[in-house]
This record gives sequence, structure tokens and C-alpha cells, in this order.
Amino acid sequence: TSFETTEEGFIQRVHPHVPFSLEQWEEKEPKASQSVNRFSRPFNLSNAPLLRAGLVKTGPECHVLILDMHHSISDEASLKTMLKEISLLYKGEVLPPLRLQYKDVAAWQTERMKTKEFLEAETFWLKEMSGELPVLDISRRERPKFQSFEGDRVDFHVPTSLAQQLSELATKTGTTLYMVLLSAYQLLLSRYSGQEDIIVGSPVASRPHADLQNMVGMFVNTIPMRNSLSEEESIRSLLQKVRERALLAFEHQSYPFEQLVEKVSITRDLSRNPVFDHMFIMHDAGTAKLELENVDITSYSLEDRSAKVDLTLEVSENEMGLSAWFQYSTALFSKDEMKIMSSHFVNILEEIVKDTDQPLSSIEMISEAERYTLLHDLNPKTVAGVERTVHQRFEEQVTHTPAQIAVISSGREYTYQEINERANRMARALQNMNVEKGDRIGVMVKRSEDLIIALL
Repeated sequence: TSFETTEEGFIQRVHPHVPFSLEQWEEKEPKASQSVNRFSRPFNLSNAPLLRAGLVKTGPECHVLILDMHHSISDEASLKTMLKEISLLYKGEVLPPLRLQYKDVAAWQTERMKTKEFLEAETFWLKEMSGELPVLDISRRERPKFQSFEGDRVDFHVPTSLAQQLSELATKTGTTLYMVLLSAYQLLLSRYSGQEDIIVGSPVASRPHADLQNMVGMFVNTIPMRNSLSEEESIRSLLQKVRERALLAFEHQSYPFEQLVEKVSITRDLSRNPVFDHMFIMHDAGTAKLELENVDITSYSLEDRSAKVDLTLEVSENEMGLSAWFQYSTALFSKDEMKIMSSHFVNILEEIVKDTDQPLSSIEMISEAERYTLLHDLNPKTVAGVERTVHQRFEEQVTHTPAQIAVISSGREYTYQEINERANRMARALQNMNVEKGDRIGVMVKRSEDLIIALL
């Protein structure tokens, strides 16, 4: 299969025959590791096949088999099918013919766009994505003008005992482990961004029929999970909200995300992805495995130096608990920042299993050790200039540079002198209202020009 852009649009072309060869070479570690990581390289979508394979001999009886596929022809379920079929072929078995092919699915999807069910799904997603879509900024760095896809990953682990508690929490609340982890991730993003409206993209298998389970092809769709978090609501309330929204999203999961991007009202930004910049992926418990007779097989670790979005949290279940990792944009985050964020995520998980009726505001994502560092190690006991209050120091600045610009708000500029005069008028107004100076109350006044003055 290849893909071409024609007058009719972007089309799929199925070729009766394509040239294919297994690339083979010999190399010993550590050079073998370097060449294996370099094996993955860009494809030309108009040239079939969009699959390449390599076999590296690293010893007399040791080889590394590499499969590199473009995402347009495969997904995670496809990889499992391919490895299972390679195992059967290695035994000399004949694969049963497929009742359907991917082109049949493509034709079905095209016809489905005319159905009532499709229009109902479109209505649902346009309602879900109505209004102003939130834009999350959790990086302290300046965002590049153009999106960078260079990335890296930081791995971390959720212990077996905590993973078990999370599963029990899911059972008690009528949710799933996916929903619990998604809730915790959205809470983490809410804390980092200071925002309540959070959208996280999440891939779904989108194989609704049994005949599609063993078919190789790109079926995965991405759905945006949008939830509003309030610090006053309880963990139980958040889990129920996430459950309801997730079930509705799964019910309408076959609506193509690319269609939604075209329909929804968004401002295009070359530095961002449309709709969301953060993703959550929960991998199936059973990973793809290759099984060959009289051959010992282990997975080979590959570097992934890419990032499709700003930040992706991926989680996989195993016998030791939960393996997790953050895939992140190196233009926006550092490895040390990701290590801290991973510890914050685990801390949130530990907090939410304690008491489901506690409000979100009581969830502590920093550890006691980090708290001590912030309060004591990074805060010296003596600070120069502490003998003068903020407003006294401000008045000194008024004396030195009265005409200098102090605030720019809504396109207007305000000098130190202007702000000081406004503050004095406010102080006199408070005196007329019999507000004593020693009451230490805070007064915030928002004027029509959007300038906010705080007096203590």
C-alpha cells in the first residue's frame, strides 16, 4: 500500500507486487545499538511498502530483528497480529485468509459518514468542544514559534502495592484503572497550569467488529477527554465525572479526530497541536511478543527521540505494578523537570487512595522532603532589606523615578507617580469608611481600565 495526492484528493493505492528485501549486516555492541536506533528513518508515502525490516548479527547465535513501519499502515494491535503470524509462519503453518481487507473498511467508513449515527457522533463532539478551548501552558520556557518534535522520555514506576490500591479504588467507585489514572493526570495538569478546564487526548483502538481484530492497518483514533476540575469537589465526585464523560466519549469514539479538527472553532497556531497539547495512553496488559521454537527472545530497548505533543503520559500494567513514562518535548522541558513531575504524579496517586471524600484542594503533590527544601534550604533565614515593607519600598521608588513606567495594562501605561496617587486616594477612602490601618485587610479594586491595585 502507498498513498498519493491526486486531483481527487489523498488516496490509497494497493499494489499487486512490491520489491522487498531483508536488510542484513553484522555489528557488535555498542555499535549495534547505535545502528539499530538509526534504522528508523523517514518513509516516502508514495513508495510501497511502508515497512522495512533488518537483521543485525551481533554474535554467532545472536541477532537483532528490527521492524520499522509507518503509522499510516499499522497500530499497536497490528504489531501484535504481525508478530503472532510470523510465529505461525516460522512453524510452517498456513495463515487463514482474511474475510475482509482494509480497503473494505475504508469503503465502509466513507459510506458511514452519510448515516444518522455519524451525524449524532458529530453533534456530540461539537458540543463537547464548544466554547473557548483551553490552552495549557505548564512549561517555564518560551514556546518556539514553530512546533518542535524533538523529544525524550523519563521512566518511573508505580509500586505493586499502590497499583493494587488504585485497582481497588476503581472497583469501589465503579470506574476503571484508566479512568483513575486519567483523573490523576488531569489533576496534575490543573495544578501545574492553574486552570480548571483540561483537555487530554487519548487514543482508542476503534475496532468495533470481530472481523477487524486480526487485521493489519491503522484503526486507532484519538479522542479528546475534556473535564472541568474544581478544588472544592471531592475525589469521588471527580472520578464519577471522568467516568461519565469517558463512557460517552468511548460511545462516540469512531468519529474521526481529523474531522473534528476541521469542524471545531480553533485558532491555528504553528507552535501547537490543534485541540490539545497533552496526551494519556494506557497500554494493554498483554504486550506484543514474538515466539519462535528453540529461540530465546527478549525485547530490545530503542531510543525514542520524538514528541508528537508537549507531554504524553504512558502507562503499562505488569506483574511488578505499573510501568510509566513521560514522553516530552525537549524544547519545553528538561529531564530533571520531568523527574520531578513524575514524583508529583505518584504523590497524587498516593493521596487519592487515602480518602475519596476529601476535596481536591487537600491533595498534596509535593513530598515532605521537597516541602522542607522549598521552605528551608531555598529560603535563607536572613534577607537583606527586610526591614522595609513592600509599600515603603514602592514609595521610595516613586521618589527616585516618579515618571518611569511601572505598569502596562490593556494597552495603557502607568507611571509610579500615577499609581501612588491612586493608592493614596484609596487609602483616604478606606479611612473615611473607618477601616483602621492595623486591621491588615486586603482591598482589591478593579477599575474600568483593568488596572488592579492591591493595598495591605
